[in-house]
Amino acid sequence: MLRSDVRLKALLISLCGSANQSTSCLIFGNFREMDIFGLGNPLLDITATVDDDFLNKYSLPKNSAILAEPQHEAMYEEVINKFEIEYSAGGATQNTMRYCQWVVGKNNQVTTFCGAVGNDYFGKIMEKKAKTDGVNVKYLVVEEQKNTGTCAILLTDGGQSRAMCAYLGMSYVSHNSLSQCFLHL
Repeated sequence: MLRSDVRLKALLISLCGSANQSTSCLIFGNFREMDIFGLGNPLLDITATVDDDFLNKYSLPKNSAILAEPQHEAMYEEVINKFEIEYSAGGATQNTMRYCQWVVGKNNQVTTFCGAVGNDYFGKIMEKKAKTDGVNVKYLVVEEQKNTGTCAILLTDGGQSRAMCAYLGMSYVSHNSLSQCFLHL
């Protein structure tokens, strides 16, 4: 077995929990729907190249990752209106599902992701982006006053520096609440 194959198998074992059929299916190409399942906190990534003045305005140091505070609330709308942006489905677990799906190919859907979103525009964009990447998403749409979680990924210095500011929003609900996702699988 090649070293890269060993690394991939180790990654898949860590994702699947053991060297069971799911792992061998991924290694040898005998895929089944929902072989890889993720439960996590989805965030809509909003990526933009900004200037230093924008970072300073919101007290965001370069190469930082912070949780949004009240002073950052207006930042998301401003970055969308002022800069060219790119949306992507994010959050650690959802990113892992997107990566695994990319490895096996979009046409062979083996990943499913569950998480909570708000009933809003950002939730709809995130669902569209995740599905475009081939991930079967089963979002729990929560009808409360919090919005879908977002993460502003602000690039400077020609992409060499990055500041991340995450608003967790509805992504941060209890896993007991997320058990409702399983009813729709």
